[in-house]
Amino acid sequence: MSPDTYGEAGQTPLHVAADAGNLETATLLLDAGANPAAGWDQHATEPLHLAIFNRDIDIMTLLLDRGAPLDEGPGGRSPLHIACAFGGPEAIQLLLDRGGDLELVGSYGQGPALGVAVHNRQPEAVRLLLDRGADASMTVPISTFYIGGPDRATLLYVAMDL
Repeated sequence: MSPDTYGEAGQTPLHVAADAGNLETATLLLDAGANPAAGWDQHATEPLHLAIFNRDIDIMTLLLDRGAPLDEGPGGRSPLHIACAFGGPEAIQLLLDRGGDLELVGSYGQGPALGVAVHNRQPEAVRLLLDRGADASMTVPISTFYIGGPDRATLLYVAMDL
């Protein structure tokens, strides 16, 4: 049986190991040829994404060492975007140190990583990204809920929740 066989829930065994934080099992699966970029669910969630959600730096490091991609996946999110929304500063730092693109614009319209951090009210992430050179003067698309407002706004406007 292939280590990339999808189970009844639609996940590969590597997804399950990454989500559980089981470093030993994840290592064994990768050694057996598991794909670190295998997507699952409507968002094409990859094992690295699950490790980011869980703030599991050890699993993240293993997956990155084994070729997990840093660019935007089929679900329209990069690992750095996910970390800026959910992963915490250690995850963001690791992804940036490994070559995560500070200026990559994801498909969700929140702009680059800094826009995601502002939108998700993650002040530690905002601070870290600014320290790493993120462009604070950028504008991002405004949600369609702001009827009659501008089409784009600065991140300060977004942060003020206007």
